[in-house]
Amino acid sequence: MLQKESSITEVLSAHLSKDSNGNYSPFFTTIRSYFGKDAENFLNKNNYGTNKK
Repeated sequence: MLQKESSITEVLSAHLSKDSNGNYSPFFTTIRSYFGKDAENFLNKNNYGTNKK
C-alpha cells in the first residue's frame, strides 16, 4: 500500500504544485477533484492558499 501512496503523492506533486513560472496546471481543479481527500491533504501539507513559500 505504501507504493500506491507514494505514486499518488508523485502525481499530486507533479500536477498540484506551481511550475517554474509560479503557475498551477491548467487541469488543477480537475485533478484536485479526482483525488479528493488525498489532494486536499497534499495541498494542506504544501501551504496551498497561503503566502508562504
